[in-house]
Amino acid sequence: METQLKADILIYHLTRIDRAIMASMAMGNVERCPECRCYRFDPLFNREEAAAYTGFSKGSLATFDCTKRYNLHPVKFDNAVRYHLSSLNRFVDDHMRPW
Repeated sequence: METQLKADILIYHLTRIDRAIMASMAMGNVERCPECRCYRFDPLFNREEAAAYTGFSKGSLATFDCTKRYNLHPVKFDNAVRYHLSSLNRFVDDHMRPW
């Protein structure tokens, strides 16, 4: 049951990202990378969304930020912390283990 819930959350966030990309492309707000054909789009996730995306708990992400154990490059506003999607992808890629 918990695995299905995590999968549903991940699908929700990926769908949200896809819709945001399409909306930005329609409005002309997305720039192309000079070296490739991809678009630059790097949304910010709050800690709860980042936890759902990475599979770590919110507390673990907070601990990583506080101890600087992993550099997730958090963007800090007044009392809010946000993570770039590219930083989360880099973090997940670096810490994936084969089964």
